[in-house]
Amino acid sequence: MADGFVVPDFPVWGPLEAILALEDCGGFMYMGLFEMDGERIHHYKHVITRRYLFVDDDLRTYRYLGDERYAPQGRKRSIRWVLEDLKSML
Repeated sequence: MADGFVVPDFPVWGPLEAILALEDCGGFMYMGLFEMDGERIHHYKHVITRRYLFVDDDLRTYRYLGDERYAPQGRKRSIRWVLEDLKSML
């Protein structure tokens, strides 16, 4: 696989399912992954908040900095940011 953003033939749910309760995973769409130097960061977009959760194959979470750059971010903080406005949107 070449470096850059890729949309695989099939969604990769394993990283998301490993960090969230299974019943919470249904609120996400798999958008693809960013690969660079063998590292794969999966992009999961929440269907209501429209925010992304970025998770790599080793279950580390990230925030997107722009220009195909990512910074590590704590898992709890990443999940909270994606879901924080959910209740007010329902």
